[in-house]
Amino acid sequence: MKVYMGVNGLGRGHAIRSYRLANALSREGYDIYISSYGDGYGTLKNLNTTNKCCKLIKLKGYSYEWLSKQLDWKRTILKGLLDSNKLLKHFISEINNINLINPDVVISDSRFSTCLATTLLGKSPILVTNQLSIFHTNYFFRSVIRHTFKYLWGKPKKIFIADLPPPYTISYVNNVPVENFFNNVEYVGLLLNLDNVNFVDYESRDIDILFIVSAPSGDREVFYMDTLKIASKLSRKGYTVAIIGHGQSIGNIGSLFIAGWVENSLEYLSRSKIVVLRGGHTAILESILYGVPMLVVPAPKQTEQEGNAISVKRLGIGSYVSYVKYYKEPFEVSRKIDGMISNIDEYMSNIKVIRKILININGFERVIEYIRYSAAGE
Repeated sequence: MKVYMGVNGLGRGHAIRSYRLANALSREGYDIYISSYGDGYGTLKNLNTTNKCCKLIKLKGYSYEWLSKQLDWKRTILKGLLDSNKLLKHFISEINNINLINPDVVISDSRFSTCLATTLLGKSPILVTNQLSIFHTNYFFRSVIRHTFKYLWGKPKKIFIADLPPPYTISYVNNVPVENFFNNVEYVGLLLNLDNVNFVDYESRDIDILFIVSAPSGDREVFYMDTLKIASKLSRKGYTVAIIGHGQSIGNIGSLFIAGWVENSLEYLSRSKIVVLRGGHTAILESILYGVPMLVVPAPKQTEQEGNAISVKRLGIGSYVSYVKYYKEPFEVSRKIDGMISNIDEYMSNIKVIRKILININGFERVIEYIRYSAAGE
C-alpha cells in the first residue's frame, strides 16, 4: 500500500516527526512518498541518506524573512504575496503527485496545499499539525485567521494535534480556543516511538547545558554565533557545555563540545541536565520526554515560539529569556541558568508529572494505527 505525505518545509520539526512516521510505516511494508521544500526537504534528505525509507519529492520553497535578528512579518508576507505563484505551483504539484501516485492514504503535516489538493480530488487527508490557527490579540483578525485556516485545511477525516491535551498544551493559544471549530480533533503528544527512549537519571547525566541550534535557515547562523559566545562563557565558569544542530563538528574545546549537525540529537538530550533551545514545538516535547528542564529563547515576533515559551514557564518545566537579552546580555542567560540549577528539584518534579502524561498518551502508535485503518479502507 502507498502513503503520500506533504510536509511543511519551514523549520525542521515537521520533517522530523513526519520521517519518524514514514520510517515506521516503511518497516511495515508501505511505500512512502514525501514532498517538501526548504529546511524540511534538507532535513528529510539527511535523515533518508542513512536509512532510506521513502521517496522524496523536492519543491521550490518558502522562507521567513529576517531583519536585525528578528522575524520581519511585513517582508515575509510581501514576499509571500509576490511569490503567490509558488503556492499555486505547490497546489498543482500536489494534485499531479496524488493523481500519479494514487496513494491509499494522504497525510499533510501542516501543508495547506496538500489538504486542499486532496479535498479537491474528492479524498479526505489526515492532518498532523501543532497549530490549528494563529493567535492574534485583535478579535476581528483572530476570527478572520481562524476562518481562513478552517478553509485552507480542507476537509480532513482526522486531525492529530501533536501536542499535550489541555491544560498542558504547549501551543495553547493556537489550539485550545479554536479546537471546537474543527471536527475529529485528537491530541496525540510527541510523535516518537517510545520503545526507543533511553531515559537517563539526572545524577548520571554528563552534559550540564545543551544548546540546540534549530532555527530556520535565515536565522540559524546568527543564532549559532550568538550561542557560541554564550556557551564559551558558561564553559569557562566550569559547566560542561555542548552545542548541536548547526555548523561543523569541531569536538572539544576545553569543557565545550561542538558537535555540529547530528542525526540523533536525542542521544545528547538524554545526557543533559538543562537544554537551551529556540522554542520549536517538537524540541520542547522531546525535552519533556527526556526529563530535561529548558531555557527557551523564542525568535522575536515568532508568535508560536513566544507562546510556547510562556507555556513552558506556566507549566513550571523551565524558563525563557528574550532574544534581545540573549545576545546583548549573556550574563542574564548565565544568571537564569544558575537560578534553574538552584531550583532543579522543583523543575524536575513538574517535568516528571507532565512526562508521565506524555508517555500515557502513546500518540505515535495511535497515529500509526489510524493510518493502517485508513489504508485498509475501513
